[in-house]
Amino acid sequence: MTHRFPLQALLLVLLLFPLINAQDTVEKVVAPPPTSTTARASVTKAKPTSAAAKAKIDQQKALGLTLLVSLANESRNFSDQTLCARTLSRIADALWEPDPDQGRALFRKAWDAADVADQDSARRTEEERQRQQAGDAALIAVSRTLLGEKK
Repeated sequence: MTHRFPLQALLLVLLLFPLINAQDTVEKVVAPPPTSTTARASVTKAKPTSAAAKAKIDQQKALGLTLLVSLANESRNFSDQTLCARTLSRIADALWEPDPDQGRALFRKAWDAADVADQDSARRTEEERQRQQAGDAALIAVSRTLLGEKK
């Protein structure tokens, strides 16, 4: 499942790219106050285009938020809990402003995933320490046997 994360991230970026371009378009459509009636007529005609652009932006934002929530749900299947925690925390940060409750919930899930990752790391460290101690004890026993020492 972790190999799908870069693909989803790329998909998210590609879907949000038109959103950035649309924002630039909206800024270009909004013009300074017109001074003549001809200019007023052209601005009036531009308003529906501006409204359509705003609607498109809102739709793309909603799609982006949906994709983020989908990625957050899928991150639970990651085998690497550190990656899961990082992904959830970044999504929570992105969702904090538009949906604080969901952002807060995802930060809690990220915290839980980080806690699991810390516990896994501590368990692996302890296993490695025990393995090294067992190896050291075996090495001492073999060296004593080779040197002919008594226990």
